[in-house]
Amino acid sequence: MAKRALTTDAAFERLLNRPDLWRRTGRPMHQRLNFLQKLKAGKVITLDTKIKILEEAGNQPLQVMLWSELY
Repeated sequence: MAKRALTTDAAFERLLNRPDLWRRTGRPMHQRLNFLQKLKAGKVITLDTKIKILEEAGNQPLQVMLWSELY
């Protein structure tokens, strides 16, 4: 079965909502709850932090970010 591709935000939210997946990060469960509270309060969690935690859980990016020039 092919794995589903998710955006960074969707993958991070899924990780936070699944304690079984969070355990793969090796981080304490209270950090998961803190991130959930921040997310629900609309506070910013940096992209770097999301990527680091997703990688700790064993996730891999499927595509490198592409940027266009503004001129």
